[in-house]
Amino acid sequence: MESHKKVLLIDDDKTILELVEASLYETEFKLFTSTDPIEGIRIAKEILPDVILLDVMMPKIDGYMAGKVFKRNPSTKNIPIIYFTAKKTKDDILKAITSGGIDYIAKPFNISDLLAKLRKATGV
Repeated sequence: MESHKKVLLIDDDKTILELVEASLYETEFKLFTSTDPIEGIRIAKEILPDVILLDVMMPKIDGYMAGKVFKRNPSTKNIPIIYFTAKKTKDDILKAITSGGIDYIAKPFNISDLLAKLRKATGV
């Protein structure tokens, strides 16, 4: 397989990490994960992923704040962010987009929807 696109998933729910890992198995994506948003920001600066999947409700800082940090940092500001959360009101979606997100996936998620949005975000 040609080179994989790097996906960084930041989510404090280990079950979600396992589900996404299984969903991306044998696809064109290589998954990197973090259960901590502060660590996730550090990992993003280190690996420069092609796309970030970002949960909203997390300890320390929420996904909206993490998204703003990514968009303010020169090395991560152009990485597409897809918010990945159980919060799905119109206000939640608007807040995700105004916090730097290019798209939104509601949990529980559909695997084909996840793959389609990752492919669109990475140009695959």
